[in-house]
Amino acid sequence: MNVLDKRARRHRGDDRGDAEMDDQALVEEVLRESSDGESSEVDVILNKFRIEQDEIRRLKQVDEYLLEVHGQVPNKKEDEVCRLIYENANSLNSRITGNDKLDKARQMIHELEPDIVAFNEHRLNLRHKDNKNGFKQMFNGGELDLRALAAHNIHENIGRTQEGGTALLAYGKLLEYYDAEGSGKDDTGLGRWTYMRFDGKDGVATVVVCGYNPCYNNKKESNTFYQQNRRYFINNQRDTCCPRVKFRTDLEKTLTRWRNEGARLIVCLDANEDIYKKGIGKMLTESNGLDMVEAVGDFTSRPLGATFFRGSKPIDAVWATKDVAVVGACMMPVGYGIGDHRLFVVDFMLSTMVGDAPTRVVRPKARRLNTNVEGCAERYNKVLEESIRKHRLMEKMKKAHETKSKRKAAKLLNKLDMQSKELMAQAEKKCRRLKSGLIPFSPEAVVWIKRCQVYRSILRWHSGKVRNRGNLKRAARRCGILNPLQIPVTGIIARLEVCKEKCNYFRRHGHKYRRKHLYNRLDVARDKQDETAEKQILAIIQREKERSFWRRLNFALRKQSKGRAVGPVQSEDERGRVIDHTSQAAAEEAIWNEVHRKRYHLAEQAPICQGNLRGEFGYCPPPRIAESILDGSYEFDDDIDPATRELLEEIALIRQKIPKNSASWLINRKKWQQVWKKKNEATSSSESGLHFGHYKAGAESDLISQFHAMKLSLALRRGVGLDRWSRGLSVMLEKKFGVRLVSKLRAILLMEADFNAGNKVVYGERMLDNARKYKLMPEEIFSEKNRMADDGALAKTLFYDVVRQLRVPAAIASVDASNCYDRVAHAMASLIFQSFGVADTAVTSMLETIQEMKFFLRTAFGDSQNFAGSTIHIKTQGLCQGNGASPAGWCVISITILRAHGKKGHGAKFMAPISHIRSRLSAILFVDDTDLIHINMEREEQLVETHEAIQSSVENWSRLLIATGGTLKPAKCFYHLISFDWKPDGSWKYADNSSCVDEDDEDYGSEEYQEWPLFVTLPDGSEEAIAHLEPNKSSITLGVYTCPSGVCDGKRKDSLAYIKEKVKDFVGSVKTGSLRRRQLWTSVDCKLWPSINYGLCASLAELATLSEVLIKEYGKLCPAGGICSKANREIRQLDSGFYGAGFPHLGVEAAVAQINKLLMHYGCQSAVGILYNLSYELMILEVGLSFQPLQLPYKSYSTLLTHCWFKTLWEKCDAYKIKVETHNVPLKFFRERDDWLMQAFIEAGYSGNDLIQLGKVRVYQQAIFISDVFGADGRLIDERYLEARPQEELWSTLRFPKENPSKRAFRLWARALKEVKAFRAGRLGKVINDGHKIWHWRLDPESNRLLHQAGETVEVYINLRANVYIKSADAPQAQFDGKPCSVQTMSPSRVRLRGSLDSAPRDDPPEDFLEVLQSWGHTWLWKRIKLTGNTDWIAEAIRHNTLVAVTDGSYIKEIHPNLCSAAFFLECSAGRGKLLGAFPEKSLCANAFRGELLGLMAIHLILKAVNQIDQ
Repeated sequence: MNVLDKRARRHRGDDRGDAEMDDQALVEEVLRESSDGESSEVDVILNKFRIEQDEIRRLKQVDEYLLEVHGQVPNKKEDEVCRLIYENANSLNSRITGNDKLDKARQMIHELEPDIVAFNEHRLNLRHKDNKNGFKQMFNGGELDLRALAAHNIHENIGRTQEGGTALLAYGKLLEYYDAEGSGKDDTGLGRWTYMRFDGKDGVATVVVCGYNPCYNNKKESNTFYQQNRRYFINNQRDTCCPRVKFRTDLEKTLTRWRNEGARLIVCLDANEDIYKKGIGKMLTESNGLDMVEAVGDFTSRPLGATFFRGSKPIDAVWATKDVAVVGACMMPVGYGIGDHRLFVVDFMLSTMVGDAPTRVVRPKARRLNTNVEGCAERYNKVLEESIRKHRLMEKMKKAHETKSKRKAAKLLNKLDMQSKELMAQAEKKCRRLKSGLIPFSPEAVVWIKRCQVYRSILRWHSGKVRNRGNLKRAARRCGILNPLQIPVTGIIARLEVCKEKCNYFRRHGHKYRRKHLYNRLDVARDKQDETAEKQILAIIQREKERSFWRRLNFALRKQSKGRAVGPVQSEDERGRVIDHTSQAAAEEAIWNEVHRKRYHLAEQAPICQGNLRGEFGYCPPPRIAESILDGSYEFDDDIDPATRELLEEIALIRQKIPKNSASWLINRKKWQQVWKKKNEATSSSESGLHFGHYKAGAESDLISQFHAMKLSLALRRGVGLDRWSRGLSVMLEKKFGVRLVSKLRAILLMEADFNAGNKVVYGERMLDNARKYKLMPEEIFSEKNRMADDGALAKTLFYDVVRQLRVPAAIASVDASNCYDRVAHAMASLIFQSFGVADTAVTSMLETIQEMKFFLRTAFGDSQNFAGSTIHIKTQGLCQGNGASPAGWCVISITILRAHGKKGHGAKFMAPISHIRSRLSAILFVDDTDLIHINMEREEQLVETHEAIQSSVENWSRLLIATGGTLKPAKCFYHLISFDWKPDGSWKYADNSSCVDEDDEDYGSEEYQEWPLFVTLPDGSEEAIAHLEPNKSSITLGVYTCPSGVCDGKRKDSLAYIKEKVKDFVGSVKTGSLRRRQLWTSVDCKLWPSINYGLCASLAELATLSEVLIKEYGKLCPAGGICSKANREIRQLDSGFYGAGFPHLGVEAAVAQINKLLMHYGCQSAVGILYNLSYELMILEVGLSFQPLQLPYKSYSTLLTHCWFKTLWEKCDAYKIKVETHNVPLKFFRERDDWLMQAFIEAGYSGNDLIQLGKVRVYQQAIFISDVFGADGRLIDERYLEARPQEELWSTLRFPKENPSKRAFRLWARALKEVKAFRAGRLGKVINDGHKIWHWRLDPESNRLLHQAGETVEVYINLRANVYIKSADAPQAQFDGKPCSVQTMSPSRVRLRGSLDSAPRDDPPEDFLEVLQSWGHTWLWKRIKLTGNTDWIAEAIRHNTLVAVTDGSYIKEIHPNLCSAAFFLECSAGRGKLLGAFPEKSLCANAFRGELLGLMAIHLILKAVNQIDQ
C-alpha cells in the first residue's frame, strides 16, 4: 500500500496546493528547456515512472483502472458546494498521537475540505476502556466546528477492536442546518448504519446515510460482523433470516419512511456485492421505489469498475435522490485514501440539500503592525519618525494652527491628515514580513524549509529566472548544499521532493521539536545566567501551553456563535412579508434603506427639529442661540413643545453649576500616550486601514504621540471634522443567533481610532467627571463607573421586596428606548453637552463628523465599495453605536431627562420606617433599559391613584425622550400594577389587576375590557398600550429574571430555570467533547461558572432549592471529572479543600454574592443602599424580636417575616453560621428592663401559627416593645391596645407594614396581653431613651391639667380630686405638651390618672473632635495621637485651604505576616498646628496596600469628626 499511496499523491491538490502546482510547473518548464541537452536525464525521469508502474503491477497485481481517477480530479471546493467524501476505512485506531493512518486521514480531510465525511468498517469498539477518544477528538476540526456520529455493535463486547462500524462527520457551515434530534444510528444497536439530518429553508431536508452490509461468513463462532448480526437476530428477535437480506429490507424501510416524509437522501454504502447487478443497488435505483441514482457513474456517464484493490467488481458507491444536484463526482485511485477501498468524492449543490447556500465569509486582511511581535513597533516608529521629519509635518501643523480662517484650517488639516495616513501605511509595510506559520519554528524544521527555498531557486536558475549566481551559491552553502549549480535537474527534483516530505512531516509533528528547541534555549539562558532571556523564553513556553490548552477546551465547548457578521439578510415589506436578500448588492441596499437612510433620520421627529425651532436651532445651534439657552435668557414661544421647554430650562440650570468649557478639548502628549498604552490592539476600527496598532505603537514615540495629539486637539479647537473621520464602517451583527431581519440587527459603526480616542477623553472622562464633581450624577443610573448592571437588577428586586413587606399599592413600568444611541437630535445633544462643560467647537467637530458620515458596510460578503450618507435635505443624526462619545453622551442626556422628570414629582417616595430618612428614586436606568417606579410611603394611596401616577410618569418620560429625538418601543415595554387583597384569616394575596374579564371573550384584552391600561406616547402624538404582566410573571431585565412575587423555584421561567438550562447545555458539550479531567475542572471554573453566576446576588430562591437545582447535572459531569457517579450526592458540591468534587454550590455562592452586595451598599446613599435600609428596617418591625434579626434562629422565626431578599440572606447566614451585625438602626428600648413584645409572647408559651397571628396583630397595633402596650405606670396594660386600632389613627411614629388580622387573632391578642401582664407587670423602670409610641394623653405639671389629643383638637381635663380629672368645656385651647401619661376611663368626661413619665436623659454634646472619635468606639485607633495646637485649628485650616494630610502604610511579611500598620500626619501650612498618629492592625488580610488604606481611613474619620463639631 505504500507504493499505491505514493502513486496516488500526484492527484492531491491540498493547500500546500499552490506551492505544489508551482513546483510542478517549474519542473515541467525545466524539463522542457533541458530536453534538448539533457534528453538522457529526461528519459531517466520517464523511465522512473514506468518502473514504478511496473513495480505496482508486479508486486500488487493491481489493475490499471484502480490507479486512475474515475471522473474529474476534485478542484478547490466552491462556496455553494457541499463536498462529501466516503471510504471504507478498513480499521482505525483511536490513538491521537503516533497514529500515521489517522494523520493521513486528517491530512486528506484538510486537503479536500469536505463538509461531510463517511467511513464504514472502522472496527472500533467505542465502549471499550482503551478507546478513550471518540471520532470528534480523532478528527478535531481545528478552526471549523465538527459534529460526529459513530456506531458499532453494542450488544457484544469483543475487545478493543470489533468488526464493522460506521461513522459520519460534518464540518463547518453545514452545521447551521444540523438536526441533532433527527440524526442517529441503526435502531438495532448493531451499527449497520449512521445517519445525519440537515434541515434547511422552506422545509427542505436531507438525510445522509453511511452503511455497511455484512460480508458473508459461515464460521458461526467467529467475530465477523456477519456472525455478530446473525447472533443478535437469533437471540433477540428469534429470526434466522440472513443478515445481508435483513440489512437490505431494514434499510429499504427506513429510507422509504424518510422519503415519504419529504426528505432528500444521500446514501454511502459498502454493499459487499455488485452494486449494479445485486439486490441493494437495484433496490436503491428502482424507479417505482426510491428512484435514486449512483452519483459517480451517473455524473461521469461511465459505470464504476472495481472499488476494492483486490476486487474486480464495484461494491462501494454513493447514491442520491434526483432532487439533490450533483455538480462534481469522482472515484480516486487506490492508495489515495486510508483504506484498501477507493475513495469517493462527490460535490452536491448545497442549495438542493438545505434550500439555500451559506455565504462565504470574507475576512479582513491581516495586520502587519502588531506590538506584541518583538521589534515590530520599533521598526514602525523609526520609519514613521523619519517620514515626519523628512516631510516636515510638524511645521505644517503649526501653519494650520496659525491660520485664522476655519475653512482654510480645515483644508490644511485634511491635507496633512491624508499625507500622514499614507506615511503610516507605508511605515506599516516596512515593520515586518507576514509568515504563514504553518510549520512551527525549530532548528530542524528551518533546515528543510530553507533547503526547499534554495532548490526552488536553483530550478529557477536553470529556467533563466535567477541571474545572481553568487547569492544563490551563498544561500546553498549556508544550507549545506555543495556545488549547487552542478547538480543535475533530476537530482534537484528528487532532493526537492525529499525536502517537501520533510516539511510536511514538520508541519504535522513540528510542535514537539519546537518544545524541544525552547527548552534547549532555556537551558542555554540559565547557563549564561541571562535572567531577561530566561523570563522571555518561559513566557513563550507558558503562552504556547496555554494557547494549546484553551484551543482544545474552547473547541470542545464551542457554542453557536453570537454577534457574528451577517451575509444574506431579510427585510419586511409594508404587508409584513419577509423578503430575502441573498446577494451582496441586495443585502447592502436593504441594510442602507432600513438603517442608514431610516434609523439615523428618526431623530427628525423631535420637536426641536421641526417648524420654527429647526430654522432657529438647525443641526448645531448657532453660538448666539446656544448662549442664550445656556444662560437662561432665551425667550420661549407660547406654542413651544412643553417637554422641549422643560429640557432647555434644565440645561440652563445645569450650566449654572458647571463652568463653561470646563471639559477641555486639549489632549497633550502625555494624555495621548496614557490613553493608547491601555488600549486593546485587537479592536476593529477604521475604513481607512489606520487601526489601533498604529496608535498603540506610536504611543511609544514622543514625536509620533505629539503629532497625533496636536492634530486631534487642533481639530477640536477649530471645530473641524476631518474628512477621514467622516468615513465609517458599519458592521451588522446578529443580536440573536440565526435572526437576519435587518430591523433586528445591531449596527456597530467602526469610526477612526484617533477620533474615537479623543471622544472618550473629552466626553467619556472629562464631561462625566464634571457631572460627578458637581454632584449631578444621580443614583438612578447604574451604567455609571463603579456601578454594575446586577446592582440595577438587585435594586428592582429590593423594590419588589419593600412593596411586598409594606403591602401597599405600587407600580413599575419597564420602558425600553428604541435605538437610543441612533435617535438623538443633534441640536438638543449639542446644548446638553455644552451645559456639561464641553466646548462648542469640540461639540461641533464631533456632531458634524456624524452628519457628514459616509457609511460603508462590512458584512460576511466583505467590505462594500459604495456607501450611504446624508442627503441634501436631511442629515444623519444620532450618536452611533461605536462612537466613543455615545455612552457618556447618552448618560448626560439621561441625567437631564431625569432631573426634568423628577421636578414634576414623579418616582418613588421612600421614608425609612424607623430612621425616617426620606429619599426619592425616579427610575432604575442602565443605558436604554429603564424601569419607572412608583410608591408613596409618605401617605396612604389607593390603587386608582397609583395607576394615575404611573401613567403620568410614563407619559412624561415618553414626551421628554421624544424631545431629545428618541422614543419608546411599545413592543418591549410592560408594567406591573401591584396591590393586595386580604383573606378572612388575615393572610394576603396579590390582587388580580389583570387586563381582562373573560378569557373566552373575543374582545379579550381589548381596550374597553382593560381595567388598568397603561399607554406610552409616540412621536406622532398617538398612544399605544403596553403589556400588563401579573405579579407572578417573571421578566428579564438587565440580564436577570425578576418578578414582584419573588417566586424563584426553577419550575417556571425564572433565573434558576435559566441557570439549569445553561448547565444542561454545558453537560451536553462536555459529553460530546470528551474533555480530559483537568480540562473539565478548568472549564467548570472558567467557562461554566462565569456564565451562570451573574445576577445570583438578586436571587430570592430558598437555600434548599439552590442546593438541589443542579445536583443531577453535576452527577452527569462526575465521571468526566474522575469521580464515581455513585458517590454521595453531597460530595458533588463540597469544596475540593474538604475532598469534595468542588462543583459550584449555588447556595454558598449566592450567600457570598449577597453578603458582598450588603457590605458594598448597606449604609450608603446609593439606590441599592436606600432600598436595603428600607427593607431591613421593615424586617426589624415585622419580626419584632431583635435589633439584629439576622442573628436569630431562622427555623424558629422565619415564618414571622414576609418573603424577601433579607429573608433569603437570613436563611443562609443561619445555615452557614455567618454573623451579620448592623449599627445604624436608631431604635432602642424605651424604658429600663424593657423587652421585645414577641419575646414576651414566646416566654408565655406561644408558638407556631399562634405566634404568627400575634405578630400580625402586633404590627397592626403598631407595637414592638413591652413598654408600648403598658401604660405609663408600667403595671397595667394600656387599655386602648386591647381593642383594634382605628385604621385612621397612628399609635407610633414608626412606619409599620400593613396588616388586616382576623377577629380570632384579636381575641388571641387580648388573651396574650393579659398573660404578659401577669408576669411582666411592675418590671418596667424609668425612661432611658426617646420612644416611638404616640401618647394621646399628656400631663401638664405646672397647671395640673391633662391634655388629650382627639384628632385635630386638644381636649383639656382639669383636676377634680387626687388623680381624677374631668373634661373642661370652658378651658382655652392648649398646646399639646407635657409628660406622657396613661389614664383609666371612668366615664365619657372623667378619667383617672394612672401614671406619667419623665423625659429621657440627654447626653452632653462632644466639645471637640477627639471626643467625637472616642464616642464612635474602637478607641485603640487613637491612642498614639499627638496634637500640637488647640483642637480648632483643623477646621480653620480647611476654611483657609491650608490643611495638608499625608499617610503611609507598612508591612513586613517576613517578620509579621498578619500585621500591617499605618501612620498619618495632618499639618496646617500656615502654622496653626500639627497632628501625628499611628496604629497597627492584626488581620489575615494584612498587606502593604491595606496599611495605606487604613491611614486614609483614619484621615477621613478625623475630618468627619471635625465636620461634625464644626456644624
